[in-house]
Amino acid sequence: MTRLVFLLTLTLCLSSALADPVTLRRIKELSSTEQSRWKDYLQRSQTNALADAAAVQAEVVANKMTNPLRAPSGGDFKLSVKTGDAWYAGDEAKQLADAVLSYQTPTGGWSKHTGYNKGPRQPGMQWTSQNEPGQAAHYVATFDNGSTTEQLYFLANVWHATKREDCKAGFIEGLKFILAAQFPNGGWPQVYPLEGGYHDDITFNDDAMTHILELLHDIASNDSALPSSTSRAASKPPPRCRGDFSACSKRRSCRPARGRVGARSLTRSRSSRPQRARWSRPP
Repeated sequence: MTRLVFLLTLTLCLSSALADPVTLRRIKELSSTEQSRWKDYLQRSQTNALADAAAVQAEVVANKMTNPLRAPSGGDFKLSVKTGDAWYAGDEAKQLADAVLSYQTPTGGWSKHTGYNKGPRQPGMQWTSQNEPGQAAHYVATFDNGSTTEQLYFLANVWHATKREDCKAGFIEGLKFILAAQFPNGGWPQVYPLEGGYHDDITFNDDAMTHILELLHDIASNDSALPSSTSRAASKPPPRCRGDFSACSKRRSCRPARGRVGARSLTRSRSSRPQRARWSRPP
């Protein structure tokens, strides 16, 4: 038991030591060209964080509440029904889509471990179940555990079955969120808007970045199950988006990349699926 406690303590210490957030201090260590792009990125992230928080606070004030409500907790959001299944046109999928859309943040993403089975988000309720009201926001929107990408695939399936315009609009906003969250050096953080610590690092753990690349690949390939208008938004992604395939294949270490901001992978991906992304790597 003593050995287990020691190992857990050591792991936490090492994680904290490697968990470098994106800050102005670190950005100033970069070249002048890189500094400009990273400063813009950090400013947009902070603005988006304020917008997410302000939306909840406005509801709290309007409903004369003392504090926000904590979102109900649930398991990981994972699709168990195949694309094209008639289930997506049914009442159960409709109710779930209503709940999922209600938890989409103003920035466009989703938190994790949300209890969608409890129904749509209520006015004055947090976007996340991961922190108590009054505490620092945690996992407001994330790619961890398949979050955001899985919700987007779900909305795409419902749209394909029903042509619901709100599902299409939610999908497009989610795609904009993904492109906004992308780092200037090509990767994606675990959490966006940034919240600090290891959440600001490029994340391969749980295939977080792989899921993003797969979704973008499906959109760029004009997958018929995805809303058709997204092809205009993502079939020609910005250069830094296309360049990320290179970042994906190079980031293999569990240590921070020297001279890079937020460029640490938590672990090597345990799936063979990154091969799907790497074959699209530009020459």
